[in-house]
Amino acid sequence: MNGMRRCRKIFDVLLKLITMKKLIYILLLGMASLAGCSEDNPVPSLADTPSLTEFPDMTKPLIAAYKNDYDVNIIYRFNDSTDFRFALGDKGSVTNWKKLEIKQLSDASVDYGLKMLDSLVLKYFKDEVEFRGETFRPDFKRERFPRKLFLVDSLGGGYSSLGQTISELNDAESQGYFSFLWNGFEPMFGFNSTLLATATSKNIQKYRNSALYGFLSALFVARGVYDEFPAAFFEPVADLYGTSVNELAREEEAEVYKNGPRYYYLPEWYMSKGFALTNNSPGSAYGVETKYTTALDTARTMTFPLRERDFRNMLHVMICETNQENIRNYFRNDVFIGRMRILIEEMYRRGIDVFAINPAAEEFFND
Repeated sequence: MNGMRRCRKIFDVLLKLITMKKLIYILLLGMASLAGCSEDNPVPSLADTPSLTEFPDMTKPLIAAYKNDYDVNIIYRFNDSTDFRFALGDKGSVTNWKKLEIKQLSDASVDYGLKMLDSLVLKYFKDEVEFRGETFRPDFKRERFPRKLFLVDSLGGGYSSLGQTISELNDAESQGYFSFLWNGFEPMFGFNSTLLATATSKNIQKYRNSALYGFLSALFVARGVYDEFPAAFFEPVADLYGTSVNELAREEEAEVYKNGPRYYYLPEWYMSKGFALTNNSPGSAYGVETKYTTALDTARTMTFPLRERDFRNMLHVMICETNQENIRNYFRNDVFIGRMRILIEEMYRRGIDVFAINPAAEEFFND
């Protein structure tokens, strides 16, 4: 009997040792797993080391200048999946990003792509710029530019919903290409030599405007630059953010006019509140050339934009409204003029030469 008890005790001790050993292994495994999952929502490191060690190509003057002067890497050879598509977001956006077709520059077209990037985008960001008698010397490119600018031949594919999150501009989209995309962290510019070589000067300007609008709106929002604007830019319209356009129009008995089978509110009434009309905000216009007169269909449910979209709409007008008559007819009210003047001055304070982009914008300063 005593021998039996002794054996049972030995067995219990061995079982405990085995169990403790297993527990130790489990704890070690758990700690290792936790070490690899220390971030609930891991994000890119944003390190400026590209996946291919030979880039950026410092033999190209523009690339060398931006690297040396601003620590910005212009990259035209990369892995588009790991270097650009990593910021996929939710399932819906993953589906759209998969449709994106990225065509990288051939060796023969690299110099052309760099020339277009400089002449259509980068040249408007200056280290010294004058505005109404004042000289600004900002360090905007070094302080606020993304560390990488991706340059490709073309950005195409059936991804219209993806494009709508970037731009309201109706530029080269009808030909299946975009000039700019933003993945949430970095920009990609596409300059297709075949497309641009056959484009009219007006279409090239639209292509440029789309790239500038996309880059500025993404950069100013993602980096919080527009949060640095004076309060006087947002305060005049803040109370209307997200509220009903239709209800306010009825309360104020806004004038309605008939055009074909539809009825519209006057664009002057909407803009008198200090907001800008664009192709898709607050409604969709019927035809690009008549976007103001057909933007406010009374049969649609419309809301005033929120803060971010409001900024983007103002930016859109600043860059793209090249018709001085439109500016005089639709934007000549104190609230809108005051806001646009603040926006333009804030751009100049950051070295962005607005009047070089759009000479018609000077009309906003004509009394």
